Amino acid sequence: MSSPPEFPPHPVVPYNDWRRIEPPGDFAPDAAVSVIVPCYGTPAPVLARMLASLVSQTWPKSLFEVVLVDDGSRPPLEPPSGVSLDLRIVRRERPGPESAAEHLAGRARNTGAGAAAHDILLFLDGDLLAEADWITRHARWHRAWSGVVTLGAPGYVETDDLDADAVRRRAGPLSGLLAGRPTDPPLYASRLAETRNLTSRAADPFRVLLGGDFGMRKEFFRTIGGFDESFRRYGEEDRELAWRAAARGGLFAPLPGLPSWHQGRRR
Repeated sequence: MSSPPEFPPHPVVPYNDWRRIEPPGDFAPDAAVSVIVPCYGTPAPVLARMLASLVSQTWPKSLFEVVLVDDGSRPPLEPPSGVSLDLRIVRRERPGPESAAEHLAGRARNTGAGAAAHDILLFLDGDLLAEADWITRHARWHRAWSGVVTLGAPGYVETDDLDADAVRRRAGPLSGLLAGRPTDPPLYASRLAETRNLTSRAADPFRVLLGGDFGMRKEFFRTIGGFDESFRRYGEEDRELAWRAAARGGLFAPLPGLPSWHQGRRR
C-alpha cells in the first residue's frame, strides 16, 4: 500500500475546490481506521444504537477500531455486552464537581486521538448513528490526501422508540429504517447549498465543521495541535480547530448525502 502525499498547502486547488482531486468512489478497503467516540452521560439506549450502527459498517471490521472515551460519566458508561467490534474504553475523570456542567468535548476527542492505534481518525459523537458506508465515505479521501478534512453533515431524527437490534439487523440504508419518522435537515445544509458544497470564493469552509462527524489524518491533527481544551461551553471548539486546519492548507471535503443521523430532533 503506497503512502498518501504529505500535506503541503495546495495552490492547485483554489477556493477549496475539492472536485479537482476527488478520489474514485470505488476502491478496495485497505486502510486501518480509528473511530473516536466521545461520551458523557450518554443514555444506554442511545449508546447501544450508535454501536449497532458501527457493527453494520461495510468497512471490514478487521480494519477499524472504536475508541470510546467516557469523559467522567457518573456512573461510568458500560457498552452493551456482545458487541462485535474492536472496542476499547478510555475513561477520564472530570476535574471537579463544578465541571459537570462544562462542555469538554474537545478534551475527550484529544484523549481519543492520543489513544488511537491507526493513522486515519474519524470522530463520531456518541449520540449519532452512522450509515453503513460512513467509514467508506470518509476513508476514501484520507487514502488519497493526507491534508484533507472530511465533513459529515448529520440529519436529525426522532429515535426514542428505535431498537438497537433493528439498527444492526436492518437490510439497506439507515434512511430506509428511519423513513416516516420526524426529521430535521443538517445544521449547515443551506450554507453548503449557497457555497456549491464549499467550492465558492465565499465558502469559508472551516465554518461548517461539526466535531460530531469529521475525519482527519493523525499527523495532520497533531500538526495543528488538536482541539483547544480551554473551551468550556458548547460549540466553537470545532470551528476553531477547523480554522487552524485551513491555515495549514487543509482541504475541506463535505461528504455526500446524509452520512450520519443525530438521535433526536434539533432543539
